Amino acid sequence: MERTRIAVLVGAAVAMTGSAGPGLTGQWGARGTNLSIGADGARLEQDCASGSFAPVKIDANGRFSTRGRYEAHKPGPQPADAPDGGAAAFEGKLDGDTLRLTIRPADGAPQQLTLLRGKRAKLIRCY
Repeated sequence: MERTRIAVLVGAAVAMTGSAGPGLTGQWGARGTNLSIGADGARLEQDCASGSFAPVKIDANGRFSTRGRYEAHKPGPQPADAPDGGAAAFEGKLDGDTLRLTIRPADGAPQQLTLLRGKRAKLIRCY
């Protein structure tokens, strides 16, 4: 009886959310990086870069994968007609209060970050 009740509740949750995994939210940080994730998506701020991606759901293994935008900034004035970054893949692995995030910009080398829940870094902007 109890197993049936649990199965019905899990099935209802999956039907309502479209996914069995919980959404990832909160403030995450590491040296030179702040990541704010809310119900409407994520905003990444780094010393010399920024990015954004859509809301994510964590799978049963604590992983997620999504697409978004990533832009590396350069020191000094930026041209007004410079592009606003490019497409990027964001892959993450949640382990307790640690989020391992890999950013794969379409036009650059991958970047791996280890972020901690609740941490906020002081950013030293290069621009």
